[in-house]
Amino acid sequence: MTCPRRSRSWTRCPIRAAPRGRRHRPALALIAVLGRSNLAGELGPTFFYAQRLDLPVREVAGVVASIGILGVVAASAGALAGGFLSDKLGRRKLFTFIGALLFVAGACVEAFAYSLPPLIVGAVLMQLAIAVFAAVDQAIIFAVLPDRAQAGRYMAVVAFAQKIPSAIAPLIAPFIITIGVVGAEKNYTLLYLAGAVLALVGGLLILFKVKSVR
Repeated sequence: MTCPRRSRSWTRCPIRAAPRGRRHRPALALIAVLGRSNLAGELGPTFFYAQRLDLPVREVAGVVASIGILGVVAASAGALAGGFLSDKLGRRKLFTFIGALLFVAGACVEAFAYSLPPLIVGAVLMQLAIAVFAAVDQAIIFAVLPDRAQAGRYMAVVAFAQKIPSAIAPLIAPFIITIGVVGAEKNYTLLYLAGAVLALVGGLLILFKVKSVR
């Protein structure tokens, strides 16, 4: 759109929605909800590590802290690399799918890990995956906003939608970890596999259903 000559100032020139904006609204909600699904991560790692390492809960604090530090490093690297490469190559959906695949790999490693090294590998892969995905899905969200003139309203909807997985996962996870178990043991294998499936479904839906972004 070209502003009238006397209205060149961006403060007085209105921003109009693209004609095809309405069809992006389902994609916006899809990215917001599925892009933040982390069923396994919502339950907290302390009891998981205690069970897998056969340690009392009070002795797991050091393990959780160490893995947390490594996770921060991995997340920082993933966010920087994902954002840079996505801009460099002009590809968005590819990197959301790569993030989903990395999360699937990390969740599967965690699901069947019973010693510290694979637990560290799985956790680092999951944090790396979340960072790669998050760096790029924000760019996709901005690209598919139905109306840039009302960006604040749509970003508020996105922020609300992103809270849905965090609200639902802690309600669902306690039921999943009790499936097929006896006694105090919890079925963390099923929990992490369920998280892997959700991540894969989310990555595939964004890859094939969001049409206007490469």
